[in-house]
Amino acid sequence: MRDTFKILNDVKVDIDEYKEVKFDDNTELKKKMKKQIKSRDIKYKRGIAIASLALVLGSGFIMNEKAWANVKNIWYTLSQVSSNKENEIKDSKYNINKVISDKNVDILFRNIILDDHNLIIDMNIDDSRFDPRVDFTKKQHEEWYVDKWSDKETTLSLGADSIDIHVDGKKLSDFGMSSAPESTDRKSDNTTDVLAYQSIGTIGSDDDEYYREIDENQFPHKIENDKIYNLKITVKKIHISHYSVDDKGQPIAYGGAIRGNWTLDLDIKGKDLKNQTITYDINKNIELDIENELVNLNLENLKISPLKLKLNYKLDKDVNCFTQFKVLNDKGEEYQKESVSGSKYVKAEYGNIFNDTKYVILIPFIEDFATSKITEFKDKSIKILLDK
Repeated sequence: MRDTFKILNDVKVDIDEYKEVKFDDNTELKKKMKKQIKSRDIKYKRGIAIASLALVLGSGFIMNEKAWANVKNIWYTLSQVSSNKENEIKDSKYNINKVISDKNVDILFRNIILDDHNLIIDMNIDDSRFDPRVDFTKKQHEEWYVDKWSDKETTLSLGADSIDIHVDGKKLSDFGMSSAPESTDRKSDNTTDVLAYQSIGTIGSDDDEYYREIDENQFPHKIENDKIYNLKITVKKIHISHYSVDDKGQPIAYGGAIRGNWTLDLDIKGKDLKNQTITYDINKNIELDIENELVNLNLENLKISPLKLKLNYKLDKDVNCFTQFKVLNDKGEEYQKESVSGSKYVKAEYGNIFNDTKYVILIPFIEDFATSKITEFKDKSIKILLDK
């Protein structure tokens, strides 16, 4: 299987639109990418795509206004879904409203939401006290062209490598499945809202040398209501960008990074971490004729939360194509596929943008490796009533 989170489809890259510049070295991000690229598990490709984009944006290129607009368009799905599902998720939010300060930057941690094995973190960043001309080193001034910046035209964002999460002292992360956090343009009060969707489905070493799948009997899969869990959410790097025009009047962007330690240390009772994910056990076998070869697909279960829809299924043999599902709601509207991971054992995630859905239709299809030709098996469709 491949990852079909086609994050870069709408980004048209013209090398003539970029000027190479040395920005932040992104050592941690490059290290993580190198290790995940070596992995055969395709689930990391979504993270690699996002991370690669972060490297382009934050450590080596100046891009014009049109190219930047194309990139920004890919990053607002979670915000849109959250806004659309506000009534459903409001009871799942654990309100924090605590400010952590470092390097003359204040981060307000508003609330967190547990969504299956993912943690959604709602933040607001205030850098009004941060002055690049004073707070950056001489070397950073030279490498990041700070003398060309204007304080009023900088924007902030977090990268896929900006946040670490520890639960009871264990680093929970899944770099390949954590999206680059979404950030808004500067608000009227000159602050920036950031929404992070961090996967905590694996236990990682502090040096990111390895990841290990979390057992089904461990947090976050199993939560004891009366147990106190210690969560440490650390923002360690904030990307800062400046937009201006060059000597020829062409829009350009510069960028660097504010490195610091914004750690939220939170003790929280298990019952306050409300996970609204509902699992529908299916365990249905589907026989598909793929290139004159019969392949058995076992659809194990469907998981639905207010924000995500997830499918778990497995194939009895390897095939030379991508075997996936189109998912429609009761009104015939299609769920947007965000990621697909695995080869024989497959996990697929979709954005759950729709409200008041009574059932979903799952339509298996294959996509040819070489030609990208898609063949649907509508006669093998499965209808799942959402009655829980």
